[in-house]
Amino acid sequence: MCSIIGVFSKEEIENNFIEHGHSLMQHRGPENSNHLKIKQNVELGHQRLSIIDLSINGNQPMETSDSVIVFNGEIYNYIELREELEKFGIIFTTESDTEVLLKGFEMFGPDFLKKLNGMFSFCFYSKAEEILYLVRDRFGIKPLYYKLDDKTLLFASEIKPLINFSKDVSLNYISVNSYIKDTATDYDSETFFNDIYQVERGQLITVNAEFNIVKKKWYSEIKNNNTYQKKVSNVTEEIENLLIDSIKIRLRSDVPLGITLSGGVDSSVLYCLIREHFDVDITPFTLSHPNKNTDEFDAANNLAKYYGDTSKKILSETDLNINNIKFQLNKLESPIWSFVAQSYQDVYKNIKNSGITVLIEGHGSDELFGGYPYMIFGASTSALRSLKINDFFKYQKASKNSKHESLYIDTDINLKKVIGKYYRGISNILNNKNKFNLLMDEAWEYKILPIVLRTFDRMTMAESLESRAPYLDYRLVEYVKSLPTHQKVSPESSKTPLREILIKYGHDDLANNNKKLGFTSDIEDILNNQKLKDSFKNLLEESNLPKLEIHKIKALELLEDDLKWGSDSEYVAKIVQIFLLVDLFGLK
Repeated sequence: MCSIIGVFSKEEIENNFIEHGHSLMQHRGPENSNHLKIKQNVELGHQRLSIIDLSINGNQPMETSDSVIVFNGEIYNYIELREELEKFGIIFTTESDTEVLLKGFEMFGPDFLKKLNGMFSFCFYSKAEEILYLVRDRFGIKPLYYKLDDKTLLFASEIKPLINFSKDVSLNYISVNSYIKDTATDYDSETFFNDIYQVERGQLITVNAEFNIVKKKWYSEIKNNNTYQKKVSNVTEEIENLLIDSIKIRLRSDVPLGITLSGGVDSSVLYCLIREHFDVDITPFTLSHPNKNTDEFDAANNLAKYYGDTSKKILSETDLNINNIKFQLNKLESPIWSFVAQSYQDVYKNIKNSGITVLIEGHGSDELFGGYPYMIFGASTSALRSLKINDFFKYQKASKNSKHESLYIDTDINLKKVIGKYYRGISNILNNKNKFNLLMDEAWEYKILPIVLRTFDRMTMAESLESRAPYLDYRLVEYVKSLPTHQKVSPESSKTPLREILIKYGHDDLANNNKKLGFTSDIEDILNNQKLKDSFKNLLEESNLPKLEIHKIKALELLEDDLKWGSDSEYVAKIVQIFLLVDLFGLK
């Protein structure tokens, strides 16, 4: 896990972009920093957080006589790929995954990308062809940003180096509008900053010496569909096997391992499978909210004790104020869904101080298995549109059972209300039957997963931690997306196959806990902090953004009342973060 940065220009490079960029991203790679001027117009830089092959042999930029690479992330199947490449006579001089990526891409070109199982963003430069490649992994787990004019391409793992090198940076209202409307960010090439872009997930950008630029997708994601059906027992077994192998290759590390254990289904399944199948030293950590109904420490620790461990309790005790929110926003570089970043920092700082460098986490499971209550609600509307009235009522029950009273507004409905909303003649019912799949695709590609991945990349890397997500193994993702709705969500609960895995290993109590919480912050305390609300009012009243005046007025009105968890508090959090972002980076 690292930072990468570089310059590719038509002219001789006469700037210190890389040096300044390194100073802004040192947290991503605190153990080694190098840069290499390959030609007068090509320079690449790298900062290293050592995970695999801790020797200096793994330092970057790494080069051969023909090529140079700077790489951020992990190639989890590098051992298998190395063995495959050795059959072609390729000789390796390090034990690193970087060398496997360098020599594999050198030999096979972009076709080698399809062999990779990992999270990655990298720049590969061919000396002979004078071509530069920018590449990002299938699902956009690792970030990569760039700025381009008619003669120079600048790129970096974070946005701040590109902002720092720009004379004037303005707010991108395309991104602002999708964020306010749908909490959607990071889903395409746009960022919150005009003229600063991100390499899209699964994208390959090629730039040659004449500065001809080609952008194409090297990986096309499949949609959720209903075409593949097997017996539930076989599905659960296949998912377990895929997860076990995903975990196995993500446990490859030359530094200490930890796991965030919330007491929910996602992390419990990962921890259970690790303890059942692998003899590995791994430490569980749990965020606790003592005396709150959002506290899941006992459930998490009971699972840890079952396997002879004790989960390390983490308390989020930092006083949340507007300066802390601004400090976290500087790390995040763009707004997120609420003011939870401080709790994440407390968690990851404690984990890092415990000597951990690699962390196993459950990101992606909710988006893959339909873990959010509104998705189960979507399954019920799908049943109604298919005229399966009995299934409609069963899914309604499952949706209600999955909500935690302190985090969700009651959206219980009856058949008459649903029909009133969706029944616009029989043709409308028969069209677009699978609302569940549409919601799942939307969450994966647009609304939820992209912003989640940015959030946890920034928050872990701020503490020089590497976060690994077994649920985002592309083999598992492609298999689960091929399954019909009823093999992901049952009338009793969401994430049916994962609950079946817990039951198999004797953890019925966890499997039967349908409440959706997650590794959450103490939202109630945030919402009832009057001092914090007053500081939000002062920020908005003193700011002047004409294009956002309507939103500013609405947010100020909401701040006059008691905020409850739901759309109003989420809206206020969005508007406040946008105004803070403008102030933080001096946006026009």
